[in-house]
Amino acid sequence: MDTLTVNVSGKVFSLLSKSSISEADVRLTNKEYSFSRTSNKDGEFEFSNIPSGRYQITSKFIGHYRLTDSVEFKTGEIVDIEIKLWAGY
Repeated sequence: MDTLTVNVSGKVFSLLSKSSISEADVRLTNKEYSFSRTSNKDGEFEFSNIPSGRYQITSKFIGHYRLTDSVEFKTGEIVDIEIKLWAGY
């Protein structure tokens, strides 16, 4: 039996400047799986063929507050996420 999957992509932004953040760490984790990506020069990231289910999504970048939230992905979805990080000094 094949695992039912979802594709997740998105972009990481600075909340105040609205500019994209490259090299931000983006993680999807749950009890069974852990996936990690780094945003590219345009702030974009992509996870392909992630098993469907509930995940904790965490994103962080130097000089910004860490963002953590809970998301649920359903089989066959193509998900686009915008992550907005707040600069912390």
